[in-house]
Amino acid sequence: MTADVLIAGAGPAGLTLANDLASRGIRFRVIDPLPEAVRESRAHGILGRTLQALDKLGLAESMLAAAKKPTPVLREYFGNKLVAETDLGQARFDPYPYPTALPIFQQRVVRVLEAALAVRGHCVEWSTRLVSFSMDPDCVTAEVDRNGTRDTIRAKWIVGCEGSHSVVRKTLASEFPGKTLDFPGVFCECDLDWKRSRDIWWMWQGPRGLVATIYNDFTEKWHIAVVDLKKRGRVSESSDLERAGALLRQMSGDHNVRLSNPVWIHAQTSSSQRIAEHFVSERALLAGDAAHVFSSVAGYGVHCAIEDALNLGWKLGLTISGIASPSLLATYDTERRGQASEVVRKTRTIERFMRLRPSIRIALWAALYFVGKHLRSISKNFRKQSDTLVTDYRNSPLSRQDSTAIPAATRAGLHIPDGACRVGGRPSRLLEIIRGPQADLLLFAGLSPTPQAVNALRVVEQSVESLGLGEHLLAHYVFPSEAYAKEAGLGEGDPKVIVDGLDKLRSGFAIRGPELVYIRPDGFIGLRSQDLHPKRLRHYLGQIYRLVE
Repeated sequence: MTADVLIAGAGPAGLTLANDLASRGIRFRVIDPLPEAVRESRAHGILGRTLQALDKLGLAESMLAAAKKPTPVLREYFGNKLVAETDLGQARFDPYPYPTALPIFQQRVVRVLEAALAVRGHCVEWSTRLVSFSMDPDCVTAEVDRNGTRDTIRAKWIVGCEGSHSVVRKTLASEFPGKTLDFPGVFCECDLDWKRSRDIWWMWQGPRGLVATIYNDFTEKWHIAVVDLKKRGRVSESSDLERAGALLRQMSGDHNVRLSNPVWIHAQTSSSQRIAEHFVSERALLAGDAAHVFSSVAGYGVHCAIEDALNLGWKLGLTISGIASPSLLATYDTERRGQASEVVRKTRTIERFMRLRPSIRIALWAALYFVGKHLRSISKNFRKQSDTLVTDYRNSPLSRQDSTAIPAATRAGLHIPDGACRVGGRPSRLLEIIRGPQADLLLFAGLSPTPQAVNALRVVEQSVESLGLGEHLLAHYVFPSEAYAKEAGLGEGDPKVIVDGLDKLRSGFAIRGPELVYIRPDGFIGLRSQDLHPKRLRHYLGQIYRLVE
């Protein structure tokens, strides 16, 4: 056996999964048919929620550092009227510290992930294509091609992260049901001979469609997206480039601008919404575009790919380490297929619009254009929609809400928010405390901790220690002040003590009395319970870990 896991595909999903497994000490290999990380990418940004998810691996700051500088301002025009100007670098309100969206092209995203993997002592096997694989009850045997030379790799598991044409998915004969929609768009990267600022994301909308341009600081070309509702099919690359230029000249008012020297041109005449029938099949798993593809939802394809990897990484890691419950890995399919279905459901407006007859579609767009020009911009609608696309595992068997406090942002099944506090006597924040491959158990002592409550929490902590999970599950006491911690015999300098002096955590979780909060290794809240009985907690943890009786 040359590896525990063979990851096919070094895109956002594959590289995130590799970093996650590396943090757990799991043996793996990553292969990709390209000679290097992707250089031609359509994705030009990630969501703030993606940064929050990557914070668990300590990668959020690296993404922020690699993003386009200075952070572009989005200027949105309806005709010649400026209707919105959005500072994309503006951080969201506490407790979400990251911006709504981060302008960073996928070329830089994958290079940040690859660099982090190198720091962890691993590398991608480029120019290595998965040809086929077979499975038996104990392992996977994969045949790969290295520039014409065949080789065999044996692993315990294989994960297909190699995109919508996944060899892994096709080998499994997994259905890829969904819909393909007409989408009259042109995307390209090329030179523009105009004098507009490279630090602004320009967008124009009109009755015919829209044009958006943003400068790609990686390729040093302009990335152009065109939706031309009057377009009829594709003739040639040169005509696609000229059509995009004509619409840009018409909508921007820059009548002399010319498009030239394209790096690539993609005339997208269709867009798909598809979800694989199974994400888990024996020793093979799917993640990212191999598992699901969505119609145009800016940044959400990359976001879902990364969250797939983070959801799978800890479950696969615990399974390989022999301490996972027998049913844990199956919840990857349950949770991530459910989330993919929810994204399709919430973005169905795009599907319905694209399925209209062309004449009706153009008329409706003209009406929306009029409304947008006078009432509400598309960027505001996007921000509103992105707020609804929150990953929510509330219906998962791993989510249990045994607390009467059910605030909208911190119920079981949602990602943990941030909050300023102190730990070990030094300033910190919750996302920093939970950073790493482990799960965390927050032992909230309540508003006015009593000796009885503290003793009950001590019993819970001792019960957790007796499970033998070691570094896989860390317990932290949460006190409202240093004085309460000292009174409980736990000094402020104790690394297990979180002092919530600013009341950020208590108010965020709506804590009143003593309560237990279990945070999964991917940063999601698994359990909220006001029942401090150790057996109750043990029963819940038995769904995740193989516990010794």
